[in-house]
Order: sequence, then structure tokens, then C-alpha cells
Amino acid sequence: MATRESINRVIDIVSADDRRKFVIVSAPGKRNKSDIKVTDQLYKIVEEQKTTGNFKESFDALKERFVSLTKELGVDFDIISELDNLEKVIANGATASYAASRGEYLSAKLLSAKTGWTFIDAKDIVRFNDCGVFDPEYTNDTAKALLQNVKGRAVIPGFYGASDCGDIFTFSRGGSDITGAIVARATDAIIYENWTDVDGFLTADPNIVENPKQINVQNCANFPIWARTFCIRNRLSRFVSRKRRLTFAILSTPTTTAR
Repeated sequence: MATRESINRVIDIVSADDRRKFVIVSAPGKRNKSDIKVTDQLYKIVEEQKTTGNFKESFDALKERFVSLTKELGVDFDIISELDNLEKVIANGATASYAASRGEYLSAKLLSAKTGWTFIDAKDIVRFNDCGVFDPEYTNDTAKALLQNVKGRAVIPGFYGASDCGDIFTFSRGGSDITGAIVARATDAIIYENWTDVDGFLTADPNIVENPKQINVQNCANFPIWARTFCIRNRLSRFVSRKRRLTFAILSTPTTTAR
């Protein structure tokens, strides 16, 4: 979701199969190796506000990024008003969770504006208690009631939810995967597709090791080890396993055919 090209790729993938109805998005990531992820930028902004009270330079960089992306997409969306409001809320002491969640929120808003797909705010689906503890059963009941009547496709920001009082809370980093599992369970999905921009299993983290080798074949005996290593099981199985007929697919946006 970092560039016009990657967003158009998402649209192509979703549009290629009528069964793809609910789209959960993350915040824009890095556009290149020297770039910073939007979520990291938002955490940085909140920290600067708390420590120095001056976050203008960092926020201006964030603002320029979203304004440029909106123009590149050619969508009719008032991104300036959204960002001006966010700047005021941060200046007034917004929590880190609220600020960080705006990356996914704006990402979903842009995709909705580009495609016409219904925007559904994760705060109305994903439930936390007042202490910030995720409530899976309450979430499932809430999500099922809201999503069962959705017509056509819908886009939902990942990573965050809210308490009944409206306070925003987030999952740990990578939490959009959890949102996807929540929606898959609540809608009785047949397939939950988790799309990633990393092309396959690698022997090392490409952010640390340059050009790590790809593992083309993995046997079933070794896969549980990989699952534990990358926390796939911890994040997803408690939701996915409750729907026994649900297929979980990990797919790569750069190389996988949309169908």
C-alpha cells in the first residue's frame, strides 16, 4: 500500500476473483530501502510531541507522503482535512495507539475512495476492554452482526480496534494479520488469503542479510517450526482453527497470479 503501483496491484488481485469480498489493509510500508514505514513515522511523531513538543518536521514529511499518494491515485478524497485533524489530535496528546492506527485508517480510506468499495472502520468491529485487552468472542459477535449485511466488497483497516468507550487500541506489529483472521471467522469465509510482498520463504531476514536464498520446497514436518518461528500459529490459529473448513493461504503479491 506504499505506492500507486502497489495499490493498483491490490485492486487487480481482489478484482480477479468475485469471492474476494473483504479486504484488510496495512499502513503504507517502505517505498525503498532508505524509506521509513508510516507506522514507524507515526510512533516517531508521538514521541517527539511528548519529549519536545515539536513534531512539525516529521509530520510534514508524513503529510507530504499521503498528499502525493492521493494525487497519484487521482481520487476525490479530502486527505488534507484528515491530516490536519490528526495533527491537532496529536498536538493535544493523542495516545501512541491512536496515532499509529491512522496509517491503516488512511490506507483503507484511500483504497475505498479509489475503488468505491465500502469502508468499514475497524473500531466498529474489533473490541478491546477498557484496559486494552482484546476480547475475541465479543469481537466475533460484533463483527458477525455488522458484516453479514455488507453488499459488494468492503475494505477494513487492520491492526486496531476500540473499547466500548471509543478508545483506540492496537495489536502488536503485524496485527493486520489478526484483523484478517477475525473477519474470516466472523464471515464464515472459505479461504483466508494472507498476501505479502516478500516472495516466498527465505533463509534469513532480507532486511538484515542481503539477497538471502529462497527455500523452494518445505516438508510438512518442518512447517510447524517455521510457524512457531514467525508467530503465524500464535497470531492466527486461535481464530482460524475454530472454522475447521477454512483454508489459510499465504500468497506473494510480486509473483502470485491473481487467481
